[in-house]
Amino acid sequence: MSETTGGRIAELLVKKDELEERLRKGRDTIHAAEDKGSERADYYFEFWLSLLTDYEQTIEQLRALGAPEESLARTSQAPEA
Repeated sequence: MSETTGGRIAELLVKKDELEERLRKGRDTIHAAEDKGSERADYYFEFWLSLLTDYEQTIEQLRALGAPEESLARTSQAPEA
């Protein structure tokens, strides 16, 4: 693995971890809005879906660069709404 590839993998792993945290917080926000009967729940869900898409694309990029599968394991709970 080249130094450039290793650096890119490191950047993407940081992004993956940040996205996992945002997905978890977003999921909590969606559930809280739903519990309150807020009309914002749909908006939050749509935004959450865009984060999920970004997360999945980041994982695909990491795999394409040859990142070890164990580094792709979720560091938090699965990002599900």
